[in-house]
Amino acid sequence: MVVFALVNSGNSGGYYVASKRTSMGMGRGLPHDLDGEINDAKQKGEEVEEVSIGLDGDWFLRTDRRHACKTLHDQVRSISNVELFVQLAQKGGMDLANYAIQFFSFVPDTTGYVTVFHKVDGSLTQCAWHNVPPKLDGLLEREASKGVRQVAVGMNGSYVVILNTGVVWWNGVPEPLSQLLWDAEKKGRRIVVSITAFTERD
Repeated sequence: MVVFALVNSGNSGGYYVASKRTSMGMGRGLPHDLDGEINDAKQKGEEVEEVSIGLDGDWFLRTDRRHACKTLHDQVRSISNVELFVQLAQKGGMDLANYAIQFFSFVPDTTGYVTVFHKVDGSLTQCAWHNVPPKLDGLLEREASKGVRQVAVGMNGSYVVILNTGVVWWNGVPEPLSQLLWDAEKKGRRIVVSITAFTERD
């Protein structure tokens, strides 16, 4: 499995890529605190399983042993999207100590996200989202109970949703990606996708 993330802010053209097969990772132009967290994980012998990078240096990291997110902020009242999710979950009465986040997808809205988290005893998997495009909101309302494997969200309401059943839903993605998704569905290939389109630049 390959872990891949693109930096969505600034002009750095940054990225992070790692392969479980080689247990190595390479990154460029990453937020400094994320870079430090990844290096710390490597020194402790942890395997990076998920990296997501959002706007304004926001990020989420999952290793085979723990989770981490941006906690240092330039503005006093600012919080990361992961921290926002935690606050909203706690307000809803959820005890997150019993759950492990599987993935965290940032969206073009600076307070938006989609996340999937499992109960540690394996009894329950849930999907939560906030400030996502309206069509994606409607789709998740209808389909999330069937189990969500992965979600990627881009500009202008574009998204790809992959359910645990292998069913893939997408909207507003570039035609070449749409064709690849159709072909993969027809041939029964497993799909892993990340849309990075927070700016209008090509």
